[in-house]
Amino acid sequence: MKTRILSLCLAGTMLLSTSVTAAAARVGSNQPKSAVSHEWAVTPVYETLSFDQIDRRVRANNLTVQSLEETIASMEAMNWDKVIDEMEDGIEEMEDQIDLMKSNLSKISTVKAGLSSAFDALATPVIPPTAPDGGTVSGTAGGTGTGIGAGITDGIEKLAQLTYMDFSVKSLESTLESMEDQLDDLKEQKKEYNEKTLPDTKRQIASSVDQIVAGAESLYLTILSIQLQGKALEEGMAALDRTVAEMELRYERGQISRLTLTQVKNGVGALNTNAKNLDVTLSSLYSSLQSLLGEPITGEMNLAALPAVTADDIAALSYTKDLEKAKEASYSLYSAARTVEDAEEDMEDARKEEGKNSYQYKMAQHTYESAVLSQKSAVQSFEVSFRNLYNQLTPALVKYTTAETNLDYETQVYQAQELKYQLGNLSANALADARDTLESARRDLESARMDLFTAWHNYQNAVTRGIVSSGS
Repeated sequence: MKTRILSLCLAGTMLLSTSVTAAAARVGSNQPKSAVSHEWAVTPVYETLSFDQIDRRVRANNLTVQSLEETIASMEAMNWDKVIDEMEDGIEEMEDQIDLMKSNLSKISTVKAGLSSAFDALATPVIPPTAPDGGTVSGTAGGTGTGIGAGITDGIEKLAQLTYMDFSVKSLESTLESMEDQLDDLKEQKKEYNEKTLPDTKRQIASSVDQIVAGAESLYLTILSIQLQGKALEEGMAALDRTVAEMELRYERGQISRLTLTQVKNGVGALNTNAKNLDVTLSSLYSSLQSLLGEPITGEMNLAALPAVTADDIAALSYTKDLEKAKEASYSLYSAARTVEDAEEDMEDARKEEGKNSYQYKMAQHTYESAVLSQKSAVQSFEVSFRNLYNQLTPALVKYTTAETNLDYETQVYQAQELKYQLGNLSANALADARDTLESARRDLESARMDLFTAWHNYQNAVTRGIVSSGS
């Protein structure tokens, strides 16, 4: 019997040394903390966190979630109508300015006519008037020339101004055309933003928040699983302490060697080391959970029991209806469908703009076919994962009911052993061994209860959040 206990404890040492490092990947249970000297065994005086509080507290307090919500609020604050109105007002102002400049340009024909007359006058020889004595009248010819020159100079200046104005009008008309194109683009962007960009982003962010919540829930289950390991470690240490006491007595009587006694005591040291590692691991996991909850990080928490899952709960499930709900909730399937829609639009645009025989259309067509196949693959993978989650429910329930039956049996065995002890027909160590067996059956039931809840929660996670990675 003592050899069996020693082997069990040493095997437990090896198991715990590996399981602690892999704890974050496991899900587990709700074992209350027991009263020995380890952190995982002391019920702290902190507020108790229940599993069903996680979702609300993460969404309310997690800093990443709050940042994502602000992103959505910023996007929803975008006022496309105001931007479009401002662009339309700018276009109207530009049109008024162009009309005004065009009205001024109408004068260019008058200026051109005046310049033409001036140039004609310059081309006609000017004969100065003759004085009675046969001489030239002083100042007459010079005065006429000066008037024509001034008119030409003024006309040229106005012509230059109007030529520049004509250039400006054409430039403004080009700008106006560009603004009208921008207005059309804005209206298209508004439609794209409201029908795709905003809902797609909101859906993606909602999925990200669901993933954060699911991570906190998984961490909660991991902590409970490690607490259950701590309970097993506690009982193993108690059993090993009894073995050490007996081995010391046998050594004093010369029944075993010092080497054998040393080996047993080394097992105690290994278990103590694992207990300390377990304390550190739990403190780290508590801190991570508190961070996800957006609460002060103390490294210490108190977790409540998990909700119960019954056979009636599982019997009430409808696989077909639940699968459809899960598909509707899945962001990965939503994204795959959007990719197909975008690829189809690109293909149609290439057909209209480049023609069915163009390489652009052929490329877009292959891209579309690839998107369709990827979507089918995503749906197929999702369905397989969802069925795996569903198929885990019944075995988990069977395991739990079996553990219940085994606990009932071990309880009866212990009661019989206790009666023998009271009658003096059983040693205290043998009764302690029977108690260990009973406690092991209780842990098995607790573990089975956790596995059942985990299978149930993973399934519900798929149905309500579209997350099928866990347990698939």
